[in-house]
Amino acid sequence: MEIVIESGFPQIDDWLCRYPKTRVAADDISTACAACWTAERIHRGVAVRVPSEPEKDSRRLRMEMWA
Repeated sequence: MEIVIESGFPQIDDWLCRYPKTRVAADDISTACAACWTAERIHRGVAVRVPSEPEKDSRRLRMEMWA
């Protein structure tokens, strides 16, 4: 979880203790942090699309990731 803390979510340990593991898994919380981190970078205009020119799948959806 160190990378999550270093990425701007120092309260993750509190969140992991606050919610029962039967209702929210630790990977759900870390995934939510990653989605928030990515959305914030896209909003600031500093995110990078990988690949820069994504292909489309059979449903014409772009196959891309953001970092």
